[in-house]
Amino acid sequence: MKPQVILQLEKELNIVINEENNFEELEGKEYAINNKGELVRLSLTECRLKNIPSALLNVSVVKSLIYLNLEHNNISNLTKLVKFKNLKVLLLGVNQIFDISPLEKLIKLSRLDLQGNIIKKLPYWICNFNMDIHWSNQLGNAITLYKNPIENVPIEIITQGKEAIKNYFAELEKGTVNLYETKLLLVGYGAVGKTSLMKRLVYDEYNENEVSTEGIDIKRWNLKTNNNNELKINIWDFGGQEIYHSTHQFFLSKRSIYLLVWDARIDKMMPNLASFDYWLRIVSLLSQNSPILVVQNKIDQRASLVAEKYLQEYFPNIVGFYKVSAKEKTGIEELKNTIF
Repeated sequence: MKPQVILQLEKELNIVINEENNFEELEGKEYAINNKGELVRLSLTECRLKNIPSALLNVSVVKSLIYLNLEHNNISNLTKLVKFKNLKVLLLGVNQIFDISPLEKLIKLSRLDLQGNIIKKLPYWICNFNMDIHWSNQLGNAITLYKNPIENVPIEIITQGKEAIKNYFAELEKGTVNLYETKLLLVGYGAVGKTSLMKRLVYDEYNENEVSTEGIDIKRWNLKTNNNNELKINIWDFGGQEIYHSTHQFFLSKRSIYLLVWDARIDKMMPNLASFDYWLRIVSLLSQNSPILVVQNKIDQRASLVAEKYLQEYFPNIVGFYKVSAKEKTGIEELKNTIF
């Protein structure tokens, strides 16, 4: 027989959910109890919860619960979680959360999933937890912030983890932030030579049998500014296959530089303007008109003209057109200087 506290909790949870969400069964419910009959683990995923059930505030539950999974609901208010001081794992991904201040005192947390919410402001105290901070959909012993519209800390900083975020907040307290860092994104259809171009720019290397990128490959390119500060360029090399297009909206960011890479050898199968249209439109829309360098690669095999004046008229964030060969190093220095 299950302990009485669990039976009572189930009954109360069902009542709460029936009243608030108007359906009969508590779907996605899983729980675990310890040898003392205390509730230590509870999962209420995909239950269409709009609020955290008041039944969870049972004194025994507040004291014993160490794992709580409320993912894939419609929760926005986290105030009721203030009392759960013993929580070690808290999963709140894919809800409607915008204010995470009630979580500040949950210092025993070793895993906190906040991905897929509507958090715009990241508080400084988020760095006080004994966890790293990730911009990733991979769950682990960390705070996960992936796919939140955070505005007060650049995503480029968040992707570097907690120490970078702490340094950013420290600079903010001084009144100014000198951030010698930028994001360089290589976009374009598959097999146009984006990876080869990236390796030529960063490492001055070329591989005749380069494998096509699957997903996104990220590399660091370190340069020196004119006043001898280190400039960090984070290069994001996007797989060009159509299967990856649906993910672009999550990674194309403002405060970035874009290289739209194309290959006349492949592009001959379609009109120039039509082949550029998708990339120019999505970059202009999602990057808030960040600068675009249009780069024709593989000119050692085939070169072609494009309607530059026409394209710049409709996409004024295009700052230039360049012809290069990653294989022969043609035009690479000019492109480097422009990026710099």
